[in-house]
Amino acid sequence: MKFLILTVLAFHLSLAQVGITQKNSNQNILTANRLRFYSPNAQEALLKYQFTVEVTKAIQPTESEFKTAIEKQITFLFGAFSNQYRQAVPKADQQFQILKAYKVSNNTWRADYLYNGYILISQGPNTYSFYLPVNPFQVWQKSLAPGKTNPYPCTDSHYAVEKYFWYFFNPKSYGCELVENKDYAQVQGQVQFIINTKATYPEYERLFVNGELNFHILFGMDNSSLDWNPQSSTDLSAQSYRQLKKALVQWGYTSRVWSAQEVKNFFGNLGYFGQKPYVEELSKQTNNGTVKYRIFFGASTIYEGLAFQKFLSYSLQDSSIMLYAGHSGLGEYLNLDLMINNSNINNSPLKMTANQSRYQIYFFNSCSSYPYYNSQYFSLKKTAQDPKGTKNLDIITNGLSTLFIAIAPSSYALMQAVEIYATQNKKTSYQEIISKANSDNLIGINGDEDNN
Repeated sequence: MKFLILTVLAFHLSLAQVGITQKNSNQNILTANRLRFYSPNAQEALLKYQFTVEVTKAIQPTESEFKTAIEKQITFLFGAFSNQYRQAVPKADQQFQILKAYKVSNNTWRADYLYNGYILISQGPNTYSFYLPVNPFQVWQKSLAPGKTNPYPCTDSHYAVEKYFWYFFNPKSYGCELVENKDYAQVQGQVQFIINTKATYPEYERLFVNGELNFHILFGMDNSSLDWNPQSSTDLSAQSYRQLKKALVQWGYTSRVWSAQEVKNFFGNLGYFGQKPYVEELSKQTNNGTVKYRIFFGASTIYEGLAFQKFLSYSLQDSSIMLYAGHSGLGEYLNLDLMINNSNINNSPLKMTANQSRYQIYFFNSCSSYPYYNSQYFSLKKTAQDPKGTKNLDIITNGLSTLFIAIAPSSYALMQAVEIYATQNKKTSYQEIISKANSDNLIGINGDEDNN
């Protein structure tokens, strides 16, 4: 499990961070008029299902209390989807409406609701079944098996705490004694697919600005207690760093490591327990202009990664391509609101604003980045002329947990496409890039449907 790009959070992920929204029965339901998407083995789709949530209370719960219960139940979709033979992941634009509320027995109340939300799902039929807990507030306690060899049989043993149960919920795992149709039940959903794009391309010409293409790679460490020098560190991210640097050197790029003074001038006192981030630049003159890589290495967690957050802010403005490689933190590490609220750099709030006039590609090469970093980062590019934020931005994300060993080859696929264009003026399609980068993790591209 330690090899998955998944890090234990410092606190429970809030429902707002997961992206749950709600609408009453008088508001419009989502439709499938959405951005086009490409993945070699998955499609975006609108999922609809009707289900029920149970609340234990002496008197009838209020509408607000039922909504809170539904929101908590919906968070279990992450575990419910990932533990199916046919895997999927929800997107952060879900909606529900309560249909009716009623009493089942003394102290037991239920509410039926209709769910509509976008998901990324492996290809298959237009029906999808999965399991959700009936009472999301009681299911953790009922799942425990004290005295048994595995006292946490319904979740991942490495993350056996209640606040992560929603992500690892698996009532069908070996030894789990939760009772079907009592503690959990099967949901029958309907899937309305959105057709994948067929042949789309990065807008390669626009990646060069004033004769230069800036490609920023931000490596978030697996273990920030290890050496922060990627040339010597045993950290898993350092291994990917060295692999990608080796490819650049073989392509003829010249390296320059930022000096201690340059690091101090840029980051100030930011670091972690005396450790300072490592930044290396590699550049080469090509037929289409100068290609310059700026590669960051350091901690990326929300509390350890202030230096990372400052470099990310810089990348959102200065880069044509920004590639993040590391843990997603279940949507925490690159959460724009959290980073802004958490930062106090040089006694001023950190600004997380993209260069709206610049065409950019973002690749969030981490565990399950699709639910968290898709809609949020497109919002940085939205204008009156571009209400979806896709004219100047394409985003590559991973749907499922991703191995650290997949970071280098998947990142290499995008780097190679840039190198081929820069040196040979040949364009590689997104479909080919994504297919090469694929590691059965539901990788895909959004925002490419309006590229020239």
